Amino acid sequence: MKIKEYNNHTYMTRIAIITCLLGYSFGALAQCVEDTSFDADDLSIDDISLKWSSAPETANSHGQPFVADLDGDGSPEVIVTNEQNSTLNILNSLDNGAYDAISKSTPGAIDLGFKPYNTVAIGDLDGTGSDYPSIVVAGYTGTLASPVHKMSIWRYDEVANAMDHINTFDIDSLTGSNSAPGTIGIANFEGTDTDAKIYFANVILNADGSVYAQGTDADWPTTIGYGSLALDVLNDDGILELITAGKIWSVSAGSLTLAENINVDIDLDASITGDYYVKTWSNLASGNDDSRVMISAADYNLDGNIDLVFPGALGSGKTDPTHVFLWSPKDSTVSVFKPSNNHPRGTGRIAMGDTDGDGALNALFVSGNTLYNLNENFQQQWSFTVNEGNTTGYSGVTLYDFDSDGKSEILYRDRDYFKTFSDLGTTAQTILEAPCKSYTREEYPIVADLNNDGKAEICFSCLYDNSTDLASDENINSPLGALRVYGASNGSRWQ
Repeated sequence: MKIKEYNNHTYMTRIAIITCLLGYSFGALAQCVEDTSFDADDLSIDDISLKWSSAPETANSHGQPFVADLDGDGSPEVIVTNEQNSTLNILNSLDNGAYDAISKSTPGAIDLGFKPYNTVAIGDLDGTGSDYPSIVVAGYTGTLASPVHKMSIWRYDEVANAMDHINTFDIDSLTGSNSAPGTIGIANFEGTDTDAKIYFANVILNADGSVYAQGTDADWPTTIGYGSLALDVLNDDGILELITAGKIWSVSAGSLTLAENINVDIDLDASITGDYYVKTWSNLASGNDDSRVMISAADYNLDGNIDLVFPGALGSGKTDPTHVFLWSPKDSTVSVFKPSNNHPRGTGRIAMGDTDGDGALNALFVSGNTLYNLNENFQQQWSFTVNEGNTTGYSGVTLYDFDSDGKSEILYRDRDYFKTFSDLGTTAQTILEAPCKSYTREEYPIVADLNNDGKAEICFSCLYDNSTDLASDENINSPLGALRVYGASNGSRWQ
């Protein structure tokens, strides 16, 4: 099965729309799996076995894996960063997670020269029909309290049969901001096939690192959020807008123009008291405000228009109570949900899919030590206690229908276990748990065909040693991580 496949308009590497359920996948490069040559009775998420685990230090314990065919050979590579080790790791999913031969001339981790953040972007930055996608990774030198932010681009070189370092940019010099960029994306804002851009926060870069367009706000965690999104949400014309926390921007060369603001629509609803703010907290490591507000998108109410779902604060300031917002910009309507635990760091990325089989969408997210499931009316369907610890509480959830019954199973990894759940309507039922120690951040499991067998596998990061004491130093232990891949066992076949 060949997985080199690009979306013409946007490479949604931050996954606003969950793998396969709503049409996009990781970097638009990992495929969904469909095989109808067997009975649904043969499918079961509770028949699961470990397929491989990579070596220590091949990932950070909270690393976010991505899947792509980097060298065009029809076989997938798995890509993950390791912050403390300053490395980009490219692993061969057909060789039990060993370093892929293309990683460098002597297979091993790529030394970036800076500490990378958790996510990367993968897509075609080299023009229409490029044989090889690029990897864009951002990070920093120095310390979190005094960082210099960097971004580098890597792409496979056919002659050398190795990944080639295309360029490294100084983000602070390019943008005039010393804020962390958050998640990175690649998108074609103009609707042409040859002009993909790199975007983050309220900044859009050309492939050569020059600024294409930039907003005026420079304090990104408090005004923009952590994960913006490129999507045609207003005009259905194939021209993408840039969506940040509570705002939609029209894009043109040299400028971003505010097109929609959620607070205008909130003011139209007398039942909502207060305004939307990006939810922030004080990060003791950096001495600055931090945020994990990331945008998700789907036709949540099934009316044919894209809706935006994201966390924030509702009231008069950025530290006011945590809420989750369902914004329908075409209808000028807003629905809000207030998690009962009011986690001071907001929530993780919102996952959307049908988990109860009623034909409508659910919204699932982690906030603090609670996993919430909202129904189609954006009201709580159930909540479930998880273990995120006290310093994060914003990791992600993945949804995938393994047994083809019309109900997506729920995949999640906390500090102790990888878990799968089923939605029983009023509560969640744990299907299985696999030990997996980790210091959590915003990561989530991925689902993709990792060994070209036409069946789905599950991939996520863990500490290599399950006996690690999580009370010990994270900076020492978290880089001793690995990726684990699970698949169907006992004759069961997953879609």
